[in-house]
Amino acid sequence: AGAVWGGIAGLLRVAVGANEAVTTLLMNFVANDVLLYLIYQPWKDPNGGGQPQSRPLTSNEVLPRIFGSSINLGVIVTLIVALAVWILLRRSGWGFALRVVGGNQLAARRAGLPVNRLMLSSMAVGGALAGLGGMLYMAGTQRQLLPGGTATYGYIAFLAAFLGRHEPIKVVFSALVFSAIAIGGPGLQLNYGMDGNVVDILLGLMVAAPLALSAY
Repeated sequence: AGAVWGGIAGLLRVAVGANEAVTTLLMNFVANDVLLYLIYQPWKDPNGGGQPQSRPLTSNEVLPRIFGSSINLGVIVTLIVALAVWILLRRSGWGFALRVVGGNQLAARRAGLPVNRLMLSSMAVGGALAGLGGMLYMAGTQRQLLPGGTATYGYIAFLAAFLGRHEPIKVVFSALVFSAIAIGGPGLQLNYGMDGNVVDILLGLMVAAPLALSAY
């Protein structure tokens, strides 16, 4: 489903030249409306007391914990996927061609590379990875669909990718830093009486600092 959703944005880019940053941003609102329809109607939990939410996952559907800790198997899956993407981009012909297209689309066309096919396939793969991320979050942490349950996660992931310079291994480390800030936010509020917006400020500084340094 994620591959299909990402493929729509890729198809719009190939067919009419629509910028994928704009189309994917707007498609987020469509996806949210689809989610609301599902949890208000066909997927609504009959035992949820009238609340808009899906049926909770059973114990067999939830990702297992690692050695009894609060960390679930999704972390391991994420690391394996990040490594696989790095290998795919750095050690495969498809990855090399994709990096050429990303660096200079005009030169890639002149070299005879199938630019449209590469763009469409990359968007489909990216959408599939996003869908996998949503599944891991659903089965590992949230365990049922709720309104606004994934709000801002995609945007934070975008910032982590930007901070990691779109290199899979670097993105993992930047995502860990962002996660530490997000998890530590409530503690800062409770223990030090800091404002609830401190997390957003810290995340903003994490992105602004490299931009400021790169200007010099």
